Amino acid sequence: EAVIEEYYWVSGAEFADSVGADIINSSLGYTVFLNSPEYNHTYADMDGNTGGYIIDNDNGTALSPVTFTDVTVNDFKNQNDSIKINSKGAVTFTNVTVNGDRNVGAGSGIDIETLGAVVFTKINTNNKPGDGAVISTTGPVTVIGFNADNNVGSGLDITSTAGAVTLTQIRVFSNGAYGARVVTTSTFTNVNTDDTFRHIANNLLAGLSVEACGKVTITKTRFFNNQGNGLNILNTNATGAAAILLADVTVNTNKLKGINIETKGAVTITSLTTEGRDNSGNRYSETGLYINQTSGAAV
Repeated sequence: EAVIEEYYWVSGAEFADSVGADIINSSLGYTVFLNSPEYNHTYADMDGNTGGYIIDNDNGTALSPVTFTDVTVNDFKNQNDSIKINSKGAVTFTNVTVNGDRNVGAGSGIDIETLGAVVFTKINTNNKPGDGAVISTTGPVTVIGFNADNNVGSGLDITSTAGAVTLTQIRVFSNGAYGARVVTTSTFTNVNTDDTFRHIANNLLAGLSVEACGKVTITKTRFFNNQGNGLNILNTNATGAAAILLADVTVNTNKLKGINIETKGAVTITSLTTEGRDNSGNRYSETGLYINQTSGAAV
């Protein structure tokens, strides 16, 4: 048996439901996949808390969107991704929560690969053995209200090869890699307006790491107690020497640099607070602010 047969069965079931079927009598049982044993099922898995969501929309078009609304996945035994999306169209998640067991398997909370735009609104993903959420797309990414705590990997990992990335109201705490990591060939914006959702803290590597070819804007965000840099920005690959703008940013007691900037473009910083000592007054941070500007643009 092949994994794709599960998708065929689900497609058939959805069609039957759409034309009025109330009962489906099926003798299928997918327990062993000879070529994909990682997807094998046991009867113990069929408890409502183990299997996640897998959607393969790769044969669709840009007009074939995938939408998740008001979904909670308590995924305490699944060793793979809780929600896995492979699509050519836009992907929209609204009010989605994933809870896992960080000691079981290696899967992420949400894993999306698409050619379309991705929009996240009010997302929580916690305690997964992989990343909280992974997004790989050629389109723009917009995240409004995101919380990721205690994942073994990064809280949020975004790669966009052709679209702008915008984060608003982001809170990532105590993740085992980056709090949030963004790679984009376009612009990056992180804007926070609510003090409750402005904290990026206690992550094992950098709190927020941004590699962008376009303008980088970060406002009203606090980075503290990260074991790497609090904020790491790299845009030396930018062909147009894009600018960096930081406003109302606080960095406290990050293990390496509070803020590390490597850039060809101009850098503008307003209202910055850096604190490098712990509550006992001991030196903690290596450097509050480090800027390596390689083209002679204004700082």
